[in-house]
Amino acid sequence: MKSIIVFALFATLTLGFRLSDDEDIFLRRIHGNCLEQNYIPSHFFSRRYEFRSSPAMAQHLHCLARNYGFISDMGHFDMDTLYSKLMEVCDVEDAQFIMNTCAIELESPYMTVTKFWYCLEEQGLPYMSRLLNYYR
Repeated sequence: MKSIIVFALFATLTLGFRLSDDEDIFLRRIHGNCLEQNYIPSHFFSRRYEFRSSPAMAQHLHCLARNYGFISDMGHFDMDTLYSKLMEVCDVEDAQFIMNTCAIELESPYMTVTKFWYCLEEQGLPYMSRLLNYYR
C-alpha cells in the first residue's frame, strides 16, 4: 500500500512539476552564478548519477541551495524558506512529505545538499534535469 502512495505522489509531482516564470528565471540566474564560481559541464547533469559523488557536483549543488536560500554555508536547512519554495511546485502534504524525506542534515554540508537534490529528483521534482535546459 505504501508503495502505491509513493508512486502516486511521484506521478503527481513529475507530471505536474512546473516552475513559475519568475522561479525559472531565478533558478537560471543562480545556476549561471554558480557556474561562474565552479564550472561543471552539462554532461554532469545529463549523466548526474555517474557524477553523484563528484566534488565539483557537490560544490555546485551547495552553491544552488545557498543561493536559493534554503540552506546555510554549514548545511543547515532554513525550513521556512524550503517550505515556501516547495509550495510553489506542490501542495501542503507533498511539501511536508518531501521535507521529512529529503531535508536531512548529514555529516557535511556537501553531503547534505547532494542527498537533498538527488532526493528531490527521486520524489519527482526534477530541478537538476531543468538545469540541463539552461546550457542550451
